[in-house]
Amino acid sequence: IETMPEDEWYIQPISGRTDVVILNLAQGRQMEYTEYPVLYHLDTGEMEDILSETGASELEHAYSYLWSEDMRRVLISCGEGPNGQQEWLCDLEAKTLTSLDEVTGLDGEVTANFMDSETLILTEYTKDAEGLYQSVTCYTFHLISKQLVKTLNNAPYYRWFDEEPYGAMLFGSRCVLILVV
Repeated sequence: IETMPEDEWYIQPISGRTDVVILNLAQGRQMEYTEYPVLYHLDTGEMEDILSETGASELEHAYSYLWSEDMRRVLISCGEGPNGQQEWLCDLEAKTLTSLDEVTGLDGEVTANFMDSETLILTEYTKDAEGLYQSVTCYTFHLISKQLVKTLNNAPYYRWFDEEPYGAMLFGSRCVLILVV
């Protein structure tokens, strides 16, 4: 893996590991931003392309890598212009890279987080004509059994600037439902 002097990087610790860290190599700005993770061995100073042979290095504008607890899977977010993104699931053991909509059967604007190593929390949004979030639906998806369970159905999306704000407020894999009393 070659890096240019103008490249940027940052380190991400791996829970329970003291021998390696993830070294995220980044390039570009705004819509042209991209990054790629490598495993950095602290004892030898060697870098290892842990996504080798998965197809992940071919993704354009990849900017976010969310790892499962056991580091066997990673969710990769890629920018697709000013208003879109594509999410991918990479399985390091099977050496596969599959779009999230193909894995789950959901289409539209869906984001994902790991609940555990084999379960995803999926969030699906609807927007109005102006691009403002209107509602949110959440699911759990078990990667082995392919079971999809709806946990929140078409809840209003919380917007602080509404006259009487209420609805679902999301924080990564967490959701708070704020009601008007």
